[in-house]
Amino acid sequence: MTGAGPGTGASLHPPVQTSPPVVLGSLADQLGADFASACAELARARLRRRDRDSREHRAAVEECSARVDVVLDLYLETCHAGRAVR
Repeated sequence: MTGAGPGTGASLHPPVQTSPPVVLGSLADQLGADFASACAELARARLRRRDRDSREHRAAVEECSARVDVVLDLYLETCHAGRAVR
């Protein structure tokens, strides 16, 4: 009999957690750091566009603005879940 073992697809070892568990406070902190980074990159992109208005610089500003929006959306969805936002 081939494939003798605990069953089809069953593992002999329990799954190993490869990353630390996410704690809401630390997630909010990480999103805050991501927001600060995104805002700093947006400021740099705006300076580059101000110095030389080009298609590439305008696109970079748009991309950075979109990243700021994504981080804010994640923050609101994660950290304010269940709360009314005014």
